[in-house]
Amino acid sequence: MSNLKAVSGYAPTESEASSSTPTAISIKNLYKRYGNGPVILNDINLDIKKDDFIALIGPSGCGKSTVLKLLAGLTDKTSGDIQFLTSHNKQQPKMGVVFQDANLMPWLTVMDNVALPLGLKGMDKSEANKKAEALIEMVGLGHVKNHYPRQLSGGMKMRVSIARALSVEPELLLLDEPFGALDEMTRDDLNEELLKLRQTHGWSGVFVTHSVTESVFLSSRVLVMSANPGQVYREIKIDFPFPRTAETRQLKAFQEKVVEVTQALHELRSLA
Repeated sequence: MSNLKAVSGYAPTESEASSSTPTAISIKNLYKRYGNGPVILNDINLDIKKDDFIALIGPSGCGKSTVLKLLAGLTDKTSGDIQFLTSHNKQQPKMGVVFQDANLMPWLTVMDNVALPLGLKGMDKSEANKKAEALIEMVGLGHVKNHYPRQLSGGMKMRVSIARALSVEPELLLLDEPFGALDEMTRDDLNEELLKLRQTHGWSGVFVTHSVTESVFLSSRVLVMSANPGQVYREIKIDFPFPRTAETRQLKAFQEKVVEVTQALHELRSLA
């Protein structure tokens, strides 16, 4: 990987740093390894703006999911700094996390699964159910609110998982390849629904994916990551207006961005 190191270690440019949109999260010189194992992340530098939706894409083992775990506080950094600049007392902002699996409680109904985080925070049951029902309607599942996870399709389960994550009114939504196991049509539909929810709720997002098309469709910036160790190889800005629709995928400019991200991934293979 010696050739790759010369083009890695991305840091925001001066023009990016001077953007009028305030920085919500600043990641500096982030380094992660587990015990005496190999380095997972090496010198990650990233500023996440309040209106950002960032997609992380790269080969397996490049540390995409580890970035999410560090942001969520699910694992500790080895060194470096993560600062939450716009949150109260610079503590972690309110976060929602959506994993690859829906991770629903099989003995709870859709309603109870969505209301669960609210109950854990001490919210009155009737108030929690009212809020949960509104979110369930928003993700288009009002007709199955009393169903159990075993009665739902894969796409429905992910909608429930997203509704549950949104129940805490997150400032930051972290999504770890939630649509990877779904068919392409369902994935496209959920991509569009996710962007509608973002317009409504206004959270910043970090989305891990292996799909180039998905990364371009969802994000304001695609970060292409290299592996061994995990580093940001290239940032590609995606400047199509939000919300995006099925027609966005037909644009020549959209296809050009897909090619640009694909070429960056191909470069990684040649440099490895």
